[in-house]
Amino acid sequence: MDKSLKVRQFYTDFPYPSKQIDSNKNLFKNAQWITQMLGFNPNEFPVNSLILEAGCGTGEFSCGFALSEKSKITGIDLSPASIEKAKKNAVKFHLKNVSFKEADVLVLPFKDNSFDYVFSLGCVHHTTNPKNAVKEICRVLKPNGFLVLGVYNKYGRFITRIKKLLLDLMHSKNDLKKIELANKLFYSNKNLTEQKKIWIADKYLHPNEFFHSIPEVLNWFKENKIEYLNKSIPEIILWNSNPYSNSNKLNYFLIQLNWLLKEKSFFILTGKKKA
Repeated sequence: MDKSLKVRQFYTDFPYPSKQIDSNKNLFKNAQWITQMLGFNPNEFPVNSLILEAGCGTGEFSCGFALSEKSKITGIDLSPASIEKAKKNAVKFHLKNVSFKEADVLVLPFKDNSFDYVFSLGCVHHTTNPKNAVKEICRVLKPNGFLVLGVYNKYGRFITRIKKLLLDLMHSKNDLKKIELANKLFYSNKNLTEQKKIWIADKYLHPNEFFHSIPEVLNWFKENKIEYLNKSIPEIILWNSNPYSNSNKLNYFLIQLNWLLKEKSFFILTGKKKA
């Protein structure tokens, strides 16, 4: 089966993240840690902002961004099951300024320079070509627009990959048994809710993953005329103001070794498209 079809089927079985958010207050909190990277809250996007979430999953972030009522939010995802849940979330929270559509981040159905903000968190590393996915995301971002990009780190993800291999060796073809075993081995056999099953599946069962370094993502930024804003999660302290300097490359390596030890497998960088 084609890898993109495998990914689509995976998210049909495990639509991610399927968070159980029960109020506008919690919807706000869910999105706040992302928008704070740009210096404002989810309900404070500039008036008439056009916002894209590329790889929106079940739409919790997009719905949080829609709390800025005078902005327009679009969420796209490869998975019809995830899009259906996202639409239900929009209805649940009575949000009129957010829409969702099934689309592939590698072939976005939008014109060049369409959006003021593009968020893509945990998506491009599951595509067949992450570099091209970022190029396509940057294509639809307006000059002076902002990009928030989150991907797996090749160092920080190492321990998780070992755990994933262990699960494959013990239960190579039974996803449910893998989930149950992961819950027992790594999460103290705590209550295995449906949401937790989905979360464990995304972490350990995904059929297609790539892993990236800080310099690699910074080079993607550079190739697509994105200026790195020195805002990240986890925080990255530059040794000097040039993010591409040799001293910073050594710094990045040491930072990523620390991520490995702490099993911080996911990182986010922010940038601004040059005019």
